[in-house]
Amino acid sequence: ETPSTTSTQVRGQTLPSKERVFLSLKKTMVDEEIYPEPHKVVLNRTKEQKLLLGDGTAKLLGEDYILDVGAHVLKAVFSLKNLRRTDGPSGMLRRYLQDCHGTPQWFYMDQKQKVSPWPTSMLLQYDV
Repeated sequence: ETPSTTSTQVRGQTLPSKERVFLSLKKTMVDEEIYPEPHKVVLNRTKEQKLLLGDGTAKLLGEDYILDVGAHVLKAVFSLKNLRRTDGPSGMLRRYLQDCHGTPQWFYMDQKQKVSPWPTSMLLQYDV
């Protein structure tokens, strides 16, 4: 954390010096001025447009894997024939919505009822 010593203008808004700022990556990722067709999977986006990398999965698996392979893997999985939730409780996604500095954010419960930013509780099935 390094405080700025001068005020800064960002998209018409003044950020005062030494002021703490919350940046909503979620809102940025759906801003059509920055990402055309933000709700569509576009595999040929530039590296800068694919996603904002933080300290989580990108660091664990590696930026190249996430950017070059991850999207293709997700596209292959979600194109499986008749992909659907399993029946019963296993097909339920345990989650809740919480406001984080003005940005609605889903949080999930893992198998041990601990909070996770990633869904871990829902099982899927598909036809071979």
